[in-house]
Amino acid sequence: MLATVPILLGWLFTVCVSYAAGYFLLAIVPQKLFKQEEHFFRFVLGAACFSLIVFLLTSAKLAFAGVFAAVGVLILILALLRSRRPARQAVPLPDFPWIWKLTFFACIAVFGVYYFVHALAPETSPDGATYHLGIVARYLRQHGFGHITTDMYANLSEGIEMLFMVAFSLGRHSAAALVEFTFLLMLPWGMLSYARRIGFPQAGVLAALLVYASPVFGISGTVAYNDAAGACILFATFYALQIWAETQDARWLPVIGCLAGFCFGAKYTLFLALPFAGVFILWKLWRARKPMLRPLVIYSACALLMVVPWMAKNWVTVRNPFSPFANLVFPNHYITPQFEQEYSELMRNRPGLTQAERPLDHIVFGARTSGLLGPVFLLAPLALLALRFRAGRQLLLATLVFLLPAYTNVETRFLMAMLPFLALSLALAVSSVPGGIPILLAFHLLTAWPSSVPSYAAPFAWHLEDFNPAEAFRLIPEITTLRKRLPDIQIAEMLDRETPANSRIFTFSNPPEAYISREIVVKYESALGNRLGEILWTALNAEFQPKREFSFNFEPVSLEAFRLVQTANHPPDAWSIAELHVWNGEAELAPDRSWSSTASANPWDTGLVFDRRLITRWSTVQAFHPGMYLEVNLGQPRQISRVSMETALEWFVRLQFEIRREGKWRVLLKSPAERFLPADLELRRQATAELKREGMTHLLVSQDSYGDDNFFSQQSAWGIQLVGTAPGSRLYKLL
Repeated sequence: MLATVPILLGWLFTVCVSYAAGYFLLAIVPQKLFKQEEHFFRFVLGAACFSLIVFLLTSAKLAFAGVFAAVGVLILILALLRSRRPARQAVPLPDFPWIWKLTFFACIAVFGVYYFVHALAPETSPDGATYHLGIVARYLRQHGFGHITTDMYANLSEGIEMLFMVAFSLGRHSAAALVEFTFLLMLPWGMLSYARRIGFPQAGVLAALLVYASPVFGISGTVAYNDAAGACILFATFYALQIWAETQDARWLPVIGCLAGFCFGAKYTLFLALPFAGVFILWKLWRARKPMLRPLVIYSACALLMVVPWMAKNWVTVRNPFSPFANLVFPNHYITPQFEQEYSELMRNRPGLTQAERPLDHIVFGARTSGLLGPVFLLAPLALLALRFRAGRQLLLATLVFLLPAYTNVETRFLMAMLPFLALSLALAVSSVPGGIPILLAFHLLTAWPSSVPSYAAPFAWHLEDFNPAEAFRLIPEITTLRKRLPDIQIAEMLDRETPANSRIFTFSNPPEAYISREIVVKYESALGNRLGEILWTALNAEFQPKREFSFNFEPVSLEAFRLVQTANHPPDAWSIAELHVWNGEAELAPDRSWSSTASANPWDTGLVFDRRLITRWSTVQAFHPGMYLEVNLGQPRQISRVSMETALEWFVRLQFEIRREGKWRVLLKSPAERFLPADLELRRQATAELKREGMTHLLVSQDSYGDDNFFSQQSAWGIQLVGTAPGSRLYKLL
């Protein structure tokens, strides 16, 4: 039981400081709010500002628990001093029948106990135990952001993770999950307050509980994810816009800007909050025939205050403000366009799941979309009846706008942002139907209760399952729970036991990094990881090896520069070259320091064609198309008669040879001779050497990874030594 004290301390400290920051801000910039609204906006706005403060501290390499505690205490003191000044007494929102109050708070409490226990339990969620808290733990170990270029998840906006970091520094993993749970608690409160403001309190009760009790909110909002927090912040932005439109109080513009910017800071897919709020402000000002420039500047400046830090961090680290996306627009050496395309396609689709099947899977089954909304949302088309209300039209518009990001990811979590708007629209639509609200509410509460979900959902649908206070309050040791619910925790134990503190471990799949104190380089998380994984696969599979030779033969000519130009078009394939040779007769010219090379795509790796290691290769790392080239400058005119290269078996590649004359490029040969090299190459030792050259010290291979048996049975050929095992995985040291 005592083990929960630091967890609760880390959680409550983070939440209280966030609330205090919001209290202080709204006190110095007075806003006309009803009493119940003040609590909602104080927390959400304060969380945005506290998150920004943590970002600045982390940027300054001050990511220490003591620093966070000192800054938090200072914020609490400032808020306390401010509270002693006379302030306007907020007026309560219009009252509504006690039976609905009882219904609301009883449901919040009953589900809340279940949720709290789950959030307090050891963190075992797939993403929370890997990158959400894995990156937070790494920031704390290095006391700042550092220069992480091998983990694309470190490039995402991490506004909620900044709050997680404060809680984690004091209470570790579960404290961070409880911060997310707090956003889940605040969202229904904000929804009910909004509904009371527009005169539909009973509809607000229904809508708030439709969201709060939804299975996907129950599971995602009680682990160290950012989806429930994102939905709460987005709704707060919408709510603030409605208050500004009603009051025309310019003091709301900075609040709207900070909240809209925090949407982007919380989760990339919420970026639409920025144009949505901007267009809303302009539309209202235009209709009122009021000046637009100054309000727009105020809104934009405050929004950028929350957005620019994340873009600047990415620009400094990986030269792409929108990383891990937009890599064609901002070419860099850290995330490849080819991987971005493959990853985006993987996120958008599931094998065998058609667009027509998605709604039913999102709502009822959750089999292939990782979670479900609840069967009551089969009635979602009824929400169109809310068009008869002004508020309903605005809510439906928000539903449509914030539904769009769901097309970037098939998981049900990506529908959470728009669900509050849909739920309110549906509640408004049935508000005038006798018995409509209680019937829908009763049906939803019965079907959404965790023990009811298995009766209709798919067997492995993501939802809350166990209610185990003994695990949550650590009456059962945490490590026992982790070994039961997160079997990969034994990988974490093995890595910390069998490797030195400065180890750098390459792996094909994600271990639970939130519980590992070593640097992990995962194959799919960076360009370096992609390259090292492909190197290992090349050594394993003869089909990936450079067994095709292209050769351009011509009469001896004096050249200073030449190009190999791609003339074919075959997406999504990439074009690559393992080794390039320049000949004068039978003598090969040895590359020297005067030689240089570049390319139309991935110019950083062109030197690999001259490294005389067949295991490495330059690649376009994106789909090839006509006009792509690899250019070589020989430093001075040299007599050459042949250029040859070894490549993998890329059947659709078509090349021509161009030379530079008088500053212009002209075609010398339109196609090369080619031949195949039938013998398989022994490249395993070269592959291991390449991993060591990139700083890897160990190789972690799961039993479902390609080549697992070969690594184990051919350790001497690879130059590796088995040093540890865990269920389903083996750890090798690179010799």
